[in-house]
Amino acid sequence: MRELSSLRENWDEVEKWETESLRRKTIFESAAELEALYSEFREELDRTEPLFRSERISYLIDLQTRLSKLRGSC
Repeated sequence: MRELSSLRENWDEVEKWETESLRRKTIFESAAELEALYSEFREELDRTEPLFRSERISYLIDLQTRLSKLRGSC
């Protein structure tokens, strides 16, 4: 078994690989991955939803504002 500190070795390479992998994904693949994650963690998300509700609503309002601005610039 590896030492926990060894996980940070070559971290830049891991981040580079992760970024490249994410950029190669299609929208369909990304959505399917998100759906799989949601299915896996649905119970935990439902249980903790009240704790993060106000933060989530604030984020969604910000997202809608940014999307509206983006729509206006097209």
